This record gives sequence, structure tokens and C-alpha cells, in this order.
Amino acid sequence: MMTRTLKEHSLPVQIEGFPYIFGGLILAVASAIVFKAFDLSASASWAFAGLAGLFGLFTAFSIWFYRCPDVPVPTDDVQAVLSPANGRVLNVMDVPGTRIGEKSAKKVSIFMSPMDVHVNRSPIAGVIENVQYHKGKFFKADLDKASEENEHNWVVIKSDLGPKIGFVQIAGFIARRIVCYVQPGERLVRGERYGMIRFGSRMEIVVPATSDILVKPGERTVAGVTKLARLKITS
Repeated sequence: MMTRTLKEHSLPVQIEGFPYIFGGLILAVASAIVFKAFDLSASASWAFAGLAGLFGLFTAFSIWFYRCPDVPVPTDDVQAVLSPANGRVLNVMDVPGTRIGEKSAKKVSIFMSPMDVHVNRSPIAGVIENVQYHKGKFFKADLDKASEENEHNWVVIKSDLGPKIGFVQIAGFIARRIVCYVQPGERLVRGERYGMIRFGSRMEIVVPATSDILVKPGERTVAGVTKLARLKITS
């Protein structure tokens, strides 16, 4: 897992993608220079032209994959728990609530395909209580066993409304890098970027059992926009 102190920036591309973007660009330009500047055989010329094209495509893919678009974070419902990830809802189930200090809880699992935006955003405003990274395996992220057995990173936040919320970054079959920017004691606002997972992966969010779940399996979610659940606040 990678950690950084920078949670928020105004760039349209995640900084984790810079080595791939600039590396691909440099190789594309170098290949094009060799193709243009040297008197090569026909086969060599075509080879370097092909390399320039391939590295150019790799650069374009890296920019697209590490894109970080601004999102319209809703402000009309302070009790709503927002999706931490772009993807597709796999399932909604009852689980033990030990990690968030509850007897029971509800969990929403989201599958992030390689085509989805991979920036992770805070589902609610609050202060980070715990960040816990676990090494593990790399099963396909859409399999149920990936939830417990794959490499994952737990974040527990105490919301401004009182209840604690847990959200989990889970590495997939292709993904081998979980990035988390936050540490215990830091504050997050709703929809704020707090990390990402590279390539196909899984996100799970755990809320108190009294919460109303607002999504169903198969529905699409947008990080920082889609309302997954609504907390029940008792005075």
C-alpha cells in the first residue's frame, strides 16, 4: 500500500499516474526522433514508427485511466452516505458491526472495473479514527471471497452526525497497489479524495444496521455523488 500526505489537488489526473504518463510520452518522442532523424532501413523505420504509436497510445491510456474529474457533491441531505467509488453494486448484506462499534451493520459492496474512474472519495464528513492495512491474496475482485482474503485497507471515520462508518479498499486480480492518503486524526469532508486503487478492484462500505440502504445490486455508482445509504440519527 502507498500513503501520501496530499489528499486534495486541483489536477485533472491523479499524481500516481505521472510516472506512466511522462514515461510513455518520453519513449514516444524518443522513438519518433529516431524515426525522423536517422537514415534507417525500411523495416527499422517502420519498427520505430510503430513504437512511437504504441507509446503514444500507452500515454493516452494512462491519462484516461488516472483521470480525476470534479464531481457535484450533493449537499441537500446531510444524513446521506455517499459512494466512495465509481462502479457497480455487487451486493448488500448484513454483517457484524464490530469494526464500527455496533452490534450489527449493513455492507454495500461495489466492483470497480478497469474502465471506471479509480479515485476513492469520503462518503461522509468526519474524523478518521482508524486506518488498518492487511496483506492478502489477489482473487478477482467481484468474487465474494475477495472481501476477506484479498489485500485490503480499512478506514473507519466518526461522522459529524455521530455514527461511525467503515469503508474498505480491496485489491483485485490485476490491482496490486492500494493508495490511501489519510491517517488517524485527520478530517475529511464529504466527497473529498482520500485514495485510489489501480485497475479492477472492490470497495465496501459498512454502516449501522439501522441505516436505510438506497441502492440495489446491479446499480451503477459515482464516487462522491451516489447516495448509498441514509443514517438514522436519534436524539
